[in-house]
Amino acid sequence: MTAAGSTAAPARGAEPQAPPRAGWPASTAALALALVVAFVSVCEAGIVVLDTGATFTGKIRPEDVHEEVLTIRFGPPDPGHLELPRRRVRWFDLEADRPTDAYFARFADLPLDPRWGGLREAWRRRQRGEDPGVPLPPIDWVELDPLGPVVHGPGFSLRPPRGFVATLERGVLVLVARDAPAHGYAPRIHVVVADGVDAPAGEQWAWVRDEVAGLAGLELTVEEQGVVRPAEGGADLVAVTRTRLPGREVRALRRFAWRGARTIALAAYADARDFDALEPALRRSQATLRAVD
Repeated sequence: MTAAGSTAAPARGAEPQAPPRAGWPASTAALALALVVAFVSVCEAGIVVLDTGATFTGKIRPEDVHEEVLTIRFGPPDPGHLELPRRRVRWFDLEADRPTDAYFARFADLPLDPRWGGLREAWRRRQRGEDPGVPLPPIDWVELDPLGPVVHGPGFSLRPPRGFVATLERGVLVLVARDAPAHGYAPRIHVVVADGVDAPAGEQWAWVRDEVAGLAGLELTVEEQGVVRPAEGGADLVAVTRTRLPGREVRALRRFAWRGARTIALAAYADARDFDALEPALRRSQATLRAVD
């Protein structure tokens, strides 16, 4: 089903606002806002390929693209920005974080950072009608234990899949895969904690779901509704959603863990075309989510 009550999407780079809707607890609106801020940051991924084949990945906003200069912005752990003369820019994409098929269709034979060699070879195989044989990233998604060391956030712990890098952005733990499958979108996990609400868990999930869609103006479809199940210290709900972005669909495994006076929300995102292959590791990771004092 599609969440109702969507509003126009905020301008890229603008901060969404979160007045609680009538009858909705302020903490629920705050939780939804945190999820939207994290999700909007995902939507602002970008990549630049220079004339030498060197690449930069970060945030590229439409207002940062000018006739003579292009600005790419970097988040934690080394925030800042870089202004690049357009005459040095071979190609860029505001939505991807690696070279896409559109890039290789134009520039497959030009020098390129060696880390993208597997993507280029997979593209060439597809052009010949062969099995692309896309190599999985250094993360072994299907090994016996695909998870990395425990990462601690404010009030919780989690074991992400191997190869994920953690940062804390505006109170949201953001884990992003260093490498990813071939569709220009690195898998990532967001975890945020909010104050608990005195309402049934199922109603809280509905509030957050509708508020996320309304705040960001997103087309959010629930593919796997999930049910509230008892858990140690509270209750859990796991659901799968699909969100349509410009030029891309993203599927997400979402877990809400209600633990006394707090709610922990986890969302593990991947490009919809890669999600099925990555889902086992993402589910194993979300199962390690623990509330800690």
